[in-house]
Amino acid sequence: MAGRGISQQHTTLINDLCKDCGAEEFVNLKTCVKSKDFGGLRAGELEKLKDMRELLEKLEKKRVFKEGHYGKLKQLFEKAEFADGIDTIENLTGTEAMEQGDSSQNTNVNNGNYGGLMSQPPAVRYEAPSGSTLNPPSSGPPAMSTHPRQLRDQHDASPFIPPLPIYEKGRGYLLFINNFVRAGGVKKREGAMKDEDNIRMAFQDYVQTFTINIQSDLSKRALLLQLDSVAGELERNDFKSFMCIICSHGERHAVESNGQQAFKEGFLTMDEQLVTEDEVTEKFEGHKLQRLRGCPKVFIFQCCRGTAYGRGTLDKADSTEVEPTSYSAAARIDMSDGPKPVNLPRNADMLVVHSTSKGTKAWRNQVDGSWFIKSFCETLKTCHKTDHLLDMLLRVNSEVADRESTEGGAKQMPCQVSTFTKKFMLGL
Repeated sequence: MAGRGISQQHTTLINDLCKDCGAEEFVNLKTCVKSKDFGGLRAGELEKLKDMRELLEKLEKKRVFKEGHYGKLKQLFEKAEFADGIDTIENLTGTEAMEQGDSSQNTNVNNGNYGGLMSQPPAVRYEAPSGSTLNPPSSGPPAMSTHPRQLRDQHDASPFIPPLPIYEKGRGYLLFINNFVRAGGVKKREGAMKDEDNIRMAFQDYVQTFTINIQSDLSKRALLLQLDSVAGELERNDFKSFMCIICSHGERHAVESNGQQAFKEGFLTMDEQLVTEDEVTEKFEGHKLQRLRGCPKVFIFQCCRGTAYGRGTLDKADSTEVEPTSYSAAARIDMSDGPKPVNLPRNADMLVVHSTSKGTKAWRNQVDGSWFIKSFCETLKTCHKTDHLLDMLLRVNSEVADRESTEGGAKQMPCQVSTFTKKFMLGL
């Protein structure tokens, strides 16, 4: 029965620690257990751990702790700043035992040290207050106090929610295609070179985990050949992610479909041919690109998706950032419509990002470059080590939504379509 008692309390401890551990604590713990003092887990072992329970099982196998011996586990939690885990160990096993180390938990039950799981607290003699009519408690072993977690669980029966998994980290591949950089007349995208400079700086000087391939002013044939070439390179090498950013003009063609008028949407190449979103993304779907199956694939389209001006609703007087008047002549747009808005990728682990919402223009400044690309790059610089990609894009959405063009006070609202199944952290 004694052994059974240890097992029950050990199980309770494990369950409570799993409930206490949030996503941030789980990431911190996985970082700390790389140390030889706490198991020396390798990257391959850590990648397979999906939640706190699997981590604790691995640490137990590595003899970092065992039933009744939790001193080293507490030290790990202290290093990872996992305060709730420390409290749970101390509440269940006794603060005194933890302060004296694991050796105190091996002492005999009768030696007065009752910090270990095998021990029981000393009996307490009942002394009724003078004049009290209360009866003393019944004889027998003293009742154990209820653990704070058990009290809380009586009111909160919500199940343990494991932290979201993270895509395997490693080298990524970035393909940046910038069209109409050196075109003549109205087709030239003023500020396009600034977009290229921003992308290059963000990924070379800050993120530093991507192989960068920059192409400009491609015909449709050259663009499709470039996509095929990159897909082949991804298949031959051990990349863990892929990102494709395309900046160009957008356009929409009317076509007949089953006797009804429909529209084929996409972006333009230098020979004024239309390339649809599907023509780009389908080359990198999991069933075609086996090497990147289960890895994140991101497609960003910086181009207009219509001729309408985005409009806003009044929030507060200082909520918008108006473009400087001196830039009014430079607040040009990528003409016409872009890719389809809700055509979900057939395969998982893909993210399609549009610089603006369906039917509206995407704004570009000849000095700062495109609104979206500038905000995206600035966010990468400051947040790539702490935020996953979707959270960073939420920041970009908020920043771009606050801007306002001098051309009629037009607005812009980026949007995304995601089939991601994990968090995508760009920094190593």
